[in-house]
Amino acid sequence: MLPIAVRIREPQRLVPVAAARAEAAWIAGRTSDLAVEIDRAWPAAIVHSQPWDLGELCWWLHLAGDHRQVPAPVAGPFALMLAGQYGAAASAWQDLGCPLWSAYALAFSPKTRDAQECLDILGHLGATAVRHAVLRARHGQGLVVPRGPRPSSRANPAGLTAREVEVLGLIAEGLSYAEVADRLILSEKTVGHHVSSVLRKLNEPTRSRAVATALRLGIIPPR
Repeated sequence: MLPIAVRIREPQRLVPVAAARAEAAWIAGRTSDLAVEIDRAWPAAIVHSQPWDLGELCWWLHLAGDHRQVPAPVAGPFALMLAGQYGAAASAWQDLGCPLWSAYALAFSPKTRDAQECLDILGHLGATAVRHAVLRARHGQGLVVPRGPRPSSRANPAGLTAREVEVLGLIAEGLSYAEVADRLILSEKTVGHHVSSVLRKLNEPTRSRAVATALRLGIIPPR
């Protein structure tokens, strides 16, 4: 893919390949290769300034310690990540239905809860290599390194995260998405994503069925 993308020089080919290679380099611990990979696409990305393309390229450069100037705005979630607003960025990615990027946003948060949520997401995605990379990066930066899944995730047979159990418990109390969002200081879209994840993990088609199953399995207490 790389030789073809470099030869054609089209941004729509260069940027995804360069970003993917940079991501692979970061996962493998080859931080020094990040700028090299991004520079393959950087000139074309600057000329054809697309907020999402620039945002992703800037993020991988950021992880390499390269904070170069960008002549155009980057997409909102990436801007939040680059500004260190990790929680807000994670919520924005959740609203877009992008759990992996939500995990990336939380990966460098100084908050232990955020870090654990990141690992929970990666665990449920089966992204073992990314999980190892996050732990390595946090250790290298002197950030708190959570150990293993949360007790709540280990304790329930469906592997729900603590946040998913919390959301399901409020749904079981009869709260609407809006009320759950207000209670947990989340957006309604994020609540919806958590509910969708719960339905998938419990293999149930509706919220009421999911609540019944969770009660039967002891995941949430009886009302």
